[in-house]
Amino acid sequence: MKILEKEITSKGFKYTQLLREDKLAIYEQSKKGHGVKKYEVIVIDSHDGYEIGGQQVLPSEMYPSSTLWGVKGFTMESYDDALKKMKILKKKQAVKDSKQK
Repeated sequence: MKILEKEITSKGFKYTQLLREDKLAIYEQSKKGHGVKKYEVIVIDSHDGYEIGGQQVLPSEMYPSSTLWGVKGFTMESYDDALKKMKILKKKQAVKDSKQK
C-alpha cells in the first residue's frame, strides 16, 4: 500500500506532515509569499485499489476530500489547537474501537 506523502502540494498550498500517529496526522498548511500558517488534522483513509478508464490504481492512503471536511479533516489556527483536536479524535477512535470488540 502506498503511504500518504509527507509533503503534498495542492491548489497553491504546501502541506507538510508534522506528526503522525496511526491513522491520524497533522499537516502544516503554507503558501509561498504568505506568512500565515494553518494546521490540518486529518483522519487518513485508504482504498484497496480500483480500475478507472482501463488503468489500475494501486492501493493507497489518501487525504480526506473536501466533502469530508469537518468529519475527517479539520483546519486549526495553531499547532497547539491541532494537537488538542488530535487528542479528541484519538479518544473518539479508542471508544469506537472498544465498542467493536
